[in-house]
Amino acid sequence: MDGATGRRRAELPEYVMTNALNAEITALIGDLSGQTPTQVDQDDVFFGNGLHGDDGDDLFYEIMQTYRVNLDGARPEFHYLVDEPPRYRRVLPIDAQGRVIPFMPVTVEVIAQAVNDGRWPITYPEHTIKTVFSYRRNLLRACLVIATIIAISLYLKTPL
Repeated sequence: MDGATGRRRAELPEYVMTNALNAEITALIGDLSGQTPTQVDQDDVFFGNGLHGDDGDDLFYEIMQTYRVNLDGARPEFHYLVDEPPRYRRVLPIDAQGRVIPFMPVTVEVIAQAVNDGRWPITYPEHTIKTVFSYRRNLLRACLVIATIIAISLYLKTPL
């Protein structure tokens, strides 16, 4: 049902339905990203508006709940950094040749299509998922442990 007119979306003229729906989706994205609807990047909903990790998940959840869209086929790792904090891409979709598949932008129009179809419209290439860990973080931890051990051993060997 369209909140403004009380009619089913399918009964509304397409241009009214599209404009009203795009405006609703843009407002939802603005709410989740802390922006006004005029500031929302409509061409790359996730990266353009800083929606990663839980924020990206929240957008998918709101679409599913608000518009009753079946998101079983949606693969978030193709669209945004699914880890928190979003510093680097840890969950990698890998194609059949072993290459990382680049992020696929989601537009407001894609979300509107999902709402109209009742399901996620994007078909993903065949892939496997690879999760990588940050070697830099582990290296930093190892260096801190070694530095602490050296500092303690030097402290214990110095006379007071």
